[in-house]
Amino acid sequence: MYHFLTSGKLSSGEAVDFGYVEAPDLEWSGRLLTFLAHKAPDWRFHLERAFVDSLDGLRTRFYIATVHEELVSQVMISDARGCGILSHVFTAPQWRRRNAYRQLMAIQMEHCAASGIKILTLSTGFNTHPYWIYHSFGFRSIAPGSGAMMWKVSPESDRELLQPSATVTTRALRWEDWPVLNVSAVQPVMPSEPLPRFSTMGVSGQGNLEGSFISFQRRIQAFDTEFQRVQVTEHGAVGGWCFFSPDPGWFNRVWRADICALPAFTEICSQSPDSMSWPEAPIWTVTTSDKGKAQWLHTLGFSQRTVLKGWLERKGYPMDAEVWERPFVSKSTFLNK
Repeated sequence: MYHFLTSGKLSSGEAVDFGYVEAPDLEWSGRLLTFLAHKAPDWRFHLERAFVDSLDGLRTRFYIATVHEELVSQVMISDARGCGILSHVFTAPQWRRRNAYRQLMAIQMEHCAASGIKILTLSTGFNTHPYWIYHSFGFRSIAPGSGAMMWKVSPESDRELLQPSATVTTRALRWEDWPVLNVSAVQPVMPSEPLPRFSTMGVSGQGNLEGSFISFQRRIQAFDTEFQRVQVTEHGAVGGWCFFSPDPGWFNRVWRADICALPAFTEICSQSPDSMSWPEAPIWTVTTSDKGKAQWLHTLGFSQRTVLKGWLERKGYPMDAEVWERPFVSKSTFLNK
């Protein structure tokens, strides 16, 4: 459904209307998908689903600027549990350099904050023109020289989300976890934290899952998706995760796993008694050396098979990679027996 927000004027003099379309919305799907026709297949996978499905609890809004009902500029916000991802910024070529998007973003940012969003993340090129537009609205790089950026309604917003939790709930991965998981992904790597965090999504340490999560979701659709698990804290954060992906290097007969948690939640996540299912295939995972991680993997039925010298890195320094295997098991087990 389209919601009108306000009107304005472009720098070239045309009157412009600002509003947003909240998906799912079949009436607007054709216009917006055509406007974003340049997007790659992975992104279109999410866009096409968002227009016809509520995608669990993920709220998807397309903030748009129109001149006489012609789409001029747009930005998509996908949010849940107070966290959002800003993406798909696009202004039609013939309408660029008329201050359309800067006005739209100002209205979108105000509306997001009023809608309860406390954290927004995005990805762009560092030190580019878009980077400095986002910077002017309060976004900051997650690390020096990074185009991954975060905006917080208050300086403590992410710390409040990631505060210690007495319990975690292990459940199936949902679309609504995407923006919340990304807040965990952009956190700095702690000195003793085992890596990689997200080998199934191509992210080793601190990074942005904006696009890689979508690629992961699309990739696993051809297989059984029931195995993906997140461990959600009492404050709604994703403290730990167990992700599985068929490994094309082994012709999809072997699965790669990420079994990880942020350091503040490693103990509680590794002791969670919730049940989970396993792919009916051999599973392997890789990690830097860590006693707590080793104990967790042993509990889950993994055995260390080899050590690859210097195959991983932390801040430019080589780290040994431990390769662990879980043989084929056909029945459900527990995250902690």
